[in-house]
Formats: sequence, C-alpha cells, structure tokens
Amino acid sequence: MPTLSLLRLIFTELWARGSGLRVPEPVQAMEDEAQTRAFAEVASGQSELAASHLFHAIHITRTIRGCGKVYDLACGPGRALGRVAELNPHIHFVGVDLSDNMLKLAWEHVQEKGLKNVQFLKSDITELKEIESGSADGVISTMALHHLPTCEHLGRLFRQIERILKPEGSVFLVDFLRLKTEKSIELLLARQKGMLPEVFEKDYVNSLRAAFSLQDFTTLTAENLPRAKVVSSFPLRLMVMVKTASGPLSAESRALVEARVRAQSALERKAFRDLQMIFFGRI
Repeated sequence: MPTLSLLRLIFTELWARGSGLRVPEPVQAMEDEAQTRAFAEVASGQSELAASHLFHAIHITRTIRGCGKVYDLACGPGRALGRVAELNPHIHFVGVDLSDNMLKLAWEHVQEKGLKNVQFLKSDITELKEIESGSADGVISTMALHHLPTCEHLGRLFRQIERILKPEGSVFLVDFLRLKTEKSIELLLARQKGMLPEVFEKDYVNSLRAAFSLQDFTTLTAENLPRAKVVSSFPLRLMVMVKTASGPLSAESRALVEARVRAQSALERKAFRDLQMIFFGRI
C-alpha cells in the first residue's frame, strides 16, 4: 500500500498540465566541501537516499551479472557504488567523477568498507578520454545525469557509453525525471522535513529542477543504445531507468540483499516499498 505522502504526490502530478521548465544546476562538479560531506552523510545514514541506493543496487546487480569490469559514471562519494560492489565481489568497478572532493570521499568510503574490487578515475563523463573503446563489460550511473548542464551534454554521454561498451555489454542508468510543478518538488522535500542538512535540501531541489525529460532519454537511447530499454516509474513519473536485459540474483547476492533489507530502518523500509510500488512490474 503506498504511503499517504506518495499518494498526494502522485495526484499532484497527474492533475498538473504541461511540463516543468528545466533549470540547470548552478555547479555541475560538486567541489564545495560542505556540500560533498552533507551528501555523503545523508547517503550513509537512515534516509530515502540510502533506501534508493539499495533498491538500485539490487536491479544493477541483476543487470551486470557476469560482467568483468564495470564503470560507474559520476560516482560521487561512492555510497551507491559501495552498495553495488558489496553485492558483486567478483566484478571489478571503476568509479568515475570530475570532483576531487567526491573522489576523496569515495576512496575513504571503500577503504572503510574494506572493498578490494573498486578503484577510481578522475574524468569528464562526457569525454572519457582515459577509457579505451570497447573495453567496458558494463556501464552504470545512479541519480547523477541531471548534473549535466544541457541535453547536448547528455547526448555526448550516451555516445561515450556506446563507444566504451563491448558489443554485448550491460547498461544500467537511473536518474530523476523532471516533475511538472514546484508543488511536487515541495511535497517530495516534505517527506524528509527535518531529516536533511540545509545544504543538502538546496542541492536536492536543484537536482529535481535540473532533471531531463522522459523524451530526452527515450530519444538518446534509441539513437545510441538500441539494446537497452527505457523504463519510467508509474503512475508517478519521478525516475527513469535505461537498462539492458537482466537476470535473477545469484544465491550469494540474494543472501546479501535479504540481509540488507532486514537491516533497514522504518524510514528506509517505507521509502523502499514506495520505490517497489512505482516500478512494480516494469523492470
């Protein structure tokens, strides 16, 4: 059963007309230390963001099963990547980001977690000059593509993914979709009122306003990643996934997932169930 706050958000979007105007983020590469620390702390704590990391990690794991080397584009402070790496100890991951502060936090995180299957690379994700063509078994990205300044930059990213990916490589990209109204953004923020640092609240709002449209993802996927499908949440068009075919979790991964789900706080369980509901039967 969806939560009351989610139902209010769904009906607000369903009744709204038109589409929201995209407002690019003030800064694309997050270098302010207070911002990066706040982002990392929220992702590590008991929050909707932490719940979304687990939800996405499960479906990423199903998609990249059998891969040898996987690149995580715009990995940020490495919390989402750390979740995925824990569930896939036999896969080698390379986190890619342009922010020195984010990469520093990501490295500290994997060291703290004792992860041996992760390394990092500083690079512009719309160029990826350091990565050879056809060298990636898989490419992933979680809730980060809205940081790009324009749809042209998003197109460059898609073309780079096509370039570095092996012919039968796996893809899993997930990000926000642009909401129709400011009221919807206010309702999303209200779900976590008082639980987020002020600096993170501002970044969260900026991220929602900077999200691309479903049509942007549909067009670029058809042009560059024909083996992938585009899946949006429904009836709330809040998130989009671009992904290749997936399979079942291995017994080892399933056991790890079940342990992580049992360890969730009440807040995380609620957010996790909401994500399951809006993507039910669609992934």
